[in-house]
Amino acid sequence: MKIFPFIVVSFVLLGLIFAMSACDIENDISTDPNARLEFSTDTLSFDTVFVTMGSITLDFKVYNRNAQSVKISNIRLAGNNDSPYRINLNGENGTEFSDVELWAGDSLHIFVEVTIDPNEANLPFVVEDSVLFNTNGNEQRVVLATWGQNAHFFGPNTANGYRVAVTGDTTWTNDKPYVIYGGIEIAASNRLQIEAGTKVYIHNGGTILVNGQLQVNGGTDTSSRVIFQGTRLDRAFPYDYSEVPGQWFGIIFASSSNESYIRNALVQNAYSGITLLPDTLVSAGIIPDLVLENVVVRNMYAYGLWAMNSYVVGANCLVYNCGTYTALFEGCRMMFYSSTFGNMKDSYISPDRPAIYIDNEFIWGNTRYQQVPFWGRMANCIITGSETSIEDELELVPETGAIFDLRIENSLVKTKRTPSDTLINCTVPSSFAKIFVDTQKDDYSLADNSPALSIGNSLFQNIDADFLQISLYTDLKGNPRSEPWDVGAIER
Repeated sequence: MKIFPFIVVSFVLLGLIFAMSACDIENDISTDPNARLEFSTDTLSFDTVFVTMGSITLDFKVYNRNAQSVKISNIRLAGNNDSPYRINLNGENGTEFSDVELWAGDSLHIFVEVTIDPNEANLPFVVEDSVLFNTNGNEQRVVLATWGQNAHFFGPNTANGYRVAVTGDTTWTNDKPYVIYGGIEIAASNRLQIEAGTKVYIHNGGTILVNGQLQVNGGTDTSSRVIFQGTRLDRAFPYDYSEVPGQWFGIIFASSSNESYIRNALVQNAYSGITLLPDTLVSAGIIPDLVLENVVVRNMYAYGLWAMNSYVVGANCLVYNCGTYTALFEGCRMMFYSSTFGNMKDSYISPDRPAIYIDNEFIWGNTRYQQVPFWGRMANCIITGSETSIEDELELVPETGAIFDLRIENSLVKTKRTPSDTLINCTVPSSFAKIFVDTQKDDYSLADNSPALSIGNSLFQNIDADFLQISLYTDLKGNPRSEPWDVGAIER
């Protein structure tokens, strides 16, 4: 009977103790003007942000390493409401926060975003502000810095719209980048020409659909080549978005497109790189639908190149790091010279298919087209991959009764196939052979003692000269080839 009063008294005493402790904590806030905060960084830097596009969210931490709690009387953006930056503290957005208590040994997160207004500058420009902290009259700051970039914007609900070259041929110059939301369509019967040094950024899931002609005229050095990639330019841990695949959908050449070419260009980080849709009424013609010269296609979630009942020619091309095939050729006509198809594993890609797949059929819409003639020639090429579970990087599926005419000559091919009318003067690398310098660093130069050295044939350089504007006497990097030639896109 006496236990209950004892319990009540105990709870009352505990409540008083906690209340007194709380008062002690509150009364233990330092008023020392020398009490300083510490920060995880003195400058929070954003990678290039296109005007009108919101940035990713970055953050920094604020530490109280003093022996007592502090009250931060004011946290604010120096630019106040005119600042392009936005901060978030404890789930609340704003430009200014008052009387923020921070216990001894504790920390808090400040989250920051930025949206930059357009101006007249063509080159990137710096946009700066600061987050100011006032503690006991002591002012400290963390600098905010962003590279802003004006751009030409295309796509649905933009000023330029999504239809390109509607009234006639159009040229994109390299004065500013081109940013595509959703996608663009190049009108049938007209052409879009893209000049050297132009950069094209396609936002999440966007597509370039070519109904007419796409003519890309990149420069011979890497600084002047044309680049197609996603809009994410940041390196937000744990991802380096300059390497992440699947950020946009890809470049698609419709059945109505014809006589397009891409020269000296980089296509990267899409779901699929380049797709040629079929003309289901006729077989592939004698004039190429697409010519690829000095083109790098890399970091694709699915495939690098897919041609269906079309005609594609390529030289000095490097296609690598694709989630499925680097290239699919289905019921089409194709020729590739001095090119490398390397399905290598890296931080973001683990290929589950051979490097190249070829067959006599394709599916378009709800229809399966079978026994479609295939004709292909490859010379001085490398076809390989890094997955040990894939023993043959060349998957051929000829259909009975259909034309299947393929010749691969003077090439390095990871395959279990024996020499035949298909594989002529080809070399099969040993399982331990080191072909490239360092594929993990995207260096597809040939290694010392690479089996790709000096097994090429320079006689192929004159083939289809009417279609190729480059000379095969130079490689992807512009370096001269010397006798006897190496195979692949890059001469040692």
